Amino acid sequence: MKPGLPWFIGLGLLALSALPVRADIALAGVSEASGPGAPAGTSFKNGYLMAIDEVNAAGGILGQKLVLTQHDIDTKPDAAKEAMAKAVAAKPFAILGPIFSGITLATMPITAGSGIPHFTGGEAASLTRKFHPTLMRSSLSQAGSAPRLASFLSYGAEPRNLALITIDNEFGRDGKAALLGVIKRRNINVGFDRPVKPGQTDFSKDIADLKASGADALLLYATENEAAGVLKEVRKQGFDKPVFADGLVAGQKVIDNAGGGTEGVLAHMIVSVDAPIAPLQAFTSRYTARFGSRPDHNSVKGYFSVQVIKAGLELAGKVD
Repeated sequence: MKPGLPWFIGLGLLALSALPVRADIALAGVSEASGPGAPAGTSFKNGYLMAIDEVNAAGGILGQKLVLTQHDIDTKPDAAKEAMAKAVAAKPFAILGPIFSGITLATMPITAGSGIPHFTGGEAASLTRKFHPTLMRSSLSQAGSAPRLASFLSYGAEPRNLALITIDNEFGRDGKAALLGVIKRRNINVGFDRPVKPGQTDFSKDIADLKASGADALLLYATENEAAGVLKEVRKQGFDKPVFADGLVAGQKVIDNAGGGTEGVLAHMIVSVDAPIAPLQAFTSRYTARFGSRPDHNSVKGYFSVQVIKAGLELAGKVD
């Protein structure tokens, strides 16, 4: 005991030093901040940021706080792999992101042997076909969602001559395969089939060709920036047939950037922040107040990932 220190204070310090030190629960975020994945990556990141803050404000998980190290990346495989290597080297409890399926695929070999839970909102069916030991998807797989979209289309419009526009990346190719499986079983003719490139901004020829095809309905399956560009051009050129799409077109960024092109589009939602369900409505209100914009399904995926971590650890009764 330190000379001159009152005996009761000294004993108190000795007792405190014998208590176990509760370390923080480290998380790493790897999300697309620029490039074609920025709208989805930002929404996903905002979702998990809000969840982390809310969990910590409520006392953390088993008395421990969540601490995030964020890695903002461009929507490029090399940038993602570099950031993921840094994230894994720090040995966090879990990794959140990326959200684009192709970017997630690029990073999966880095996390596969680490034992670190790797959360993604990516929907490409190929993600879970890789049998990654710790990959966790906070979304429906296309194997579940795409057939529902195709059935929605076939029963809702019963098109005789369908046009299909898809994004030429992992998300689009896997989704197209799942969609066509149902469309062919419904004996729907696909008379126009056009892949568009990631990052493409000029869709004038694609839509001119679409109009010339005589299609009586359009099925659009593309990521946010490209979907907004396609829909803007569809309205500009006066394509007036029914348009069906994946639920991401209902995201606020797509609505804002499509210049009215989303009006009248029929979308199949994985999860809707407009659903008349009290927890979702409360989530939407809190998100809008914090970030000044409405959330979308990617925001829910990010928020849900952190809540899964919380629920799992509380069920286990220890941080393990």
